[in-house]
Order: sequence, then structure tokens, then C-alpha cells
Amino acid sequence: MTDETTTRTRQRPNAHGDDSSVTWRLHVLSAPDSIAAGTAVTLQPGATVAGRRPEGEATLAFDDGTMSRSHVAFVTVPAADRLEVRDLDSHNGTWVDSRRVARASVASGQVVRFGDVVAVVEADDGTAPDHAVGTAAVPGASVAARRIRAAITAAAAGDRPALILGETGTGKESAAAAMHDQSGRAGRLVRLNVSAVPASLFEAELFGHSRGAFSGASEARLGRVREAQEGTLVLDEIGELPMDLQPKLLRLLEERSLRPVGGSADVPVDCRFVAATNVDPEAAVDEGRLRRDLLARLRHHEIHLPPLRHRRPDWLAWADAVAPLDSVSWAERLDADAVEALVLWPWPDNLRGLSRVLSALTSAGREPIGLAALPEEFRQAVSTQGGSAAGEAPDPDVPDAAIPPPRGALAPDATQMRALLSEHRGNVGAVARALGRDRKQVYRWLRAAGISEEELAAFRR
Repeated sequence: MTDETTTRTRQRPNAHGDDSSVTWRLHVLSAPDSIAAGTAVTLQPGATVAGRRPEGEATLAFDDGTMSRSHVAFVTVPAADRLEVRDLDSHNGTWVDSRRVARASVASGQVVRFGDVVAVVEADDGTAPDHAVGTAAVPGASVAARRIRAAITAAAAGDRPALILGETGTGKESAAAAMHDQSGRAGRLVRLNVSAVPASLFEAELFGHSRGAFSGASEARLGRVREAQEGTLVLDEIGELPMDLQPKLLRLLEERSLRPVGGSADVPVDCRFVAATNVDPEAAVDEGRLRRDLLARLRHHEIHLPPLRHRRPDWLAWADAVAPLDSVSWAERLDADAVEALVLWPWPDNLRGLSRVLSALTSAGREPIGLAALPEEFRQAVSTQGGSAAGEAPDPDVPDAAIPPPRGALAPDATQMRALLSEHRGNVGAVARALGRDRKQVYRWLRAAGISEEELAAFRR
């Protein structure tokens, strides 16, 4: 990205009369200049034109040979929660969520591809606290990341219970650890998965027991609560705690004391309680699986961790956090095709799935990792998408943008494809430019020609 990367504007009144407080940003996940990847660019009110040498009052210039001079316009829509993306008759097209568009109305979190730049658009209503610096537990610069970091900081400042909500694999343990670290409490961070403890042993596991309190109790144990004295106790999967055990936990939270199993006196406790669950607590209350009074005690601070599919702006930051590489970042290893496929994946296992997939890619050497190196389901998910994205009614003050007609309508045969791959050393993007088609079409032709991933990789050596 050239020195013009930062949006350049002139002092002028907003032509659209947009007094909305929403600010739109482009989070750049992939770009030919790796320095640009991972940056967030604020779009100005009205139209911002992006390209190699864009023309307009607000511009974004990228050092990208696959991009037209003025490639795409991002147009803010007054008092709307969507952004218009308009292709400016570019050579290689503009894509929204892997669909080629002439004009599209996009929502926060959608992925826009123009040239070899892959970016996520994000709307910021200005209500997120200014906790912009990413942490190991909560990396990234998105609105969601800033809100989570602010919530963790606020919860860490006191000693009231906190409830962390999120799907499996969204980083609830890391968030609890960050809260403990920021609290300054002198004791330990102790974890207990309440769903893994047999009901008959729950009290002894939580409260401890005296020697001989029950069969097999050959020695006394402190229990998890007293192990966390002056520290933090994390109760994971709290939504799975049996109903008959919930009054015992509620009494502990209310009285701040416990009696070990087989003990004769109450023991005061000083620990911070953090509960975590992947179930909807209100639904659990309605279904009779969670006591409302216990929920009320636990949710003095409530922190929501969105799934990875809803945190696309932070995808690169998460990649570097869960599967760090030696001396380089994932922005330097992944090409635009791979980034587009990975960020569009729904990631049902969230960070655990991300770690597993990226760890498998670390054996790919030090060459750029492309779409062919990804698991088949990722390639299929991107290559089977096509057509135009639906959009809202266009602004009549801005001319329609048209998709240029494709060149080279006939599909190359296997011999021609191999010759092109040899000429361009396996660079699918270069082959696509030579044919005047997009990469997804070239990948479809490769499969039709019977060219395997291994053969494609051989052209790159």
C-alpha cells in the first residue's frame, strides 16, 4: 500500500448530508504489501475510491498490479446500517463474500475483495470504549474486541462474580485468565469444570473434606474454593450444574463461607468467582435447568464472547495468537485467495478449529500458502459461490457501475492449462489475469482438467 493508503480528504461539507454517528472502517486482512495487512482504514462520509491510482476527493491507493486505477467505490449511506460497494468497471472485478458484484449493499462483517486486497467492512456507532490495544487473550482492533477488553477490565476492578458467555472454543478460559491477571489478586487461578464432577462428589470437590468424611477419604483436602483463596475460581460449564446442587453454590456465593464435608465449623473464603457457559442462561432458566437467583448472583458482570464467524475483522490477529509462526505473521504466509477462503469459513469449532487448521498449514514450508494448500472443504466453499450479491436501491446521484464482459469465454483444455501454469510458475492469480478471468473460475478449470493439488504445487518449485 503506498503512502496514500490513509484516506485523503479535503475539507468540505458532507455532500450526502450524513449526520449519522456510524463510522465505517475497512480492516485489511490481505494485501500485496504485507505492511498494509492488519491495518484498519476509516472511510470518510460520501464516496471513498480505492485502486492503484484512484481519483476522487477521498481515496485509498494500493500498490497492487491486479487492481484497476480506480477500482471500487465505498459509499456511506445516510442514516443506514449498511455500506454501498460499487465496482468502477474494474478489470478483475469486485467481490462481496466471494460473489462478484457491480453494486451491493453490505452489512458490517462482510468480506470485500478487490484485486489482491481482502478486507472486512465494519460499522462503529461510537459506543465502544477506547480499549484499542490488543492483548493475548483478546487480540484485534474491532468494535467487539474493544468492548470485550473494556468489560474484562471493568470486571477485574472489583470482586463481584462474573459470567462469561460464548460458544465452545471462543476463548472463555483465556478471558477469565485475563480478568484474574488484571485483578491483582495474590492467590491462584483455579478452574473446575462442574459438568465433569459426579454429583456425589461435587460438595467434596468444591468445599473440600476432612479425613474419613466418607469412604475413600484417607486424607483431608482443601477443595477448589480454598485452593483459590485470595485468587479466582472459574466454574466452567455452569449451565450443566444439576439443579439439586445449585442451592449449595448459591449459599456459598451469598455467605462467602463454606463447611467442608465432614467438618464441624464454617470457614470464611475470599475468592473471586467467575462462571462460564456455552448455553443461553435465560433459556436455561425458562427450561428449568438453571435457578434464576443463582444466575442473578453470577451475572453481576456479564461478558459475551462472539463466535469467530462474527469477528472477521480480527481474523489475522487471532491467527497469530492461536498458531504463531516463527519470525513471520500469517499475513506474510497466506495469499489473498487463502485469506478469503479462511475468513469466510463459518468455523463451527471457533478458535479450536482455527488452531487445528493453521497448525496443519505450518508444514507448507516458507512459500506463500495458497488456496490449493487448504483442506478441500475450504476450496469448495469459495469456488462454488458465484453470481451477484443482492443490494438495496442505488443512490441516483451516482452512475451505475457495470461488470465488464469476460474475455476468453472458452475454457482452456488440460494441455493449455498446464502450459499456462508452467509459464506463470503455478501462480493461479497470474494465470487468471492472463485469461481475463477470476481465480475461482481458474480453480474450477483446474479441477475439470484433472490437475491435482500436488501437480499444482510442483509448478511452484
